[in-house]
Amino acid sequence: MFEKSPAKYEPQFGGFCGYAASIDKLAPVEVEYFEVLHDRLILQHNKKAWDLWDKDIEGNLKKAGATWPTLSQHKAL
Repeated sequence: MFEKSPAKYEPQFGGFCGYAASIDKLAPVEVEYFEVLHDRLILQHNKKAWDLWDKDIEGNLKKAGATWPTLSQHKAL
């Protein structure tokens, strides 16, 4: 399965924190804070980020998706 569709199993937002991406920032993650949402692996920085993400999951996902194209250009910084 993985070999046929590796991108399907990659974390969203380049493996950076989903909540941070939703507020136009990059943050590393702690792998114990994750969820699979709409067949996408979303990781979070810590419990606080998890809780903030959880307050508006769909809204935060939409915001993170909107900021990610620009953020992804800076991820090597």
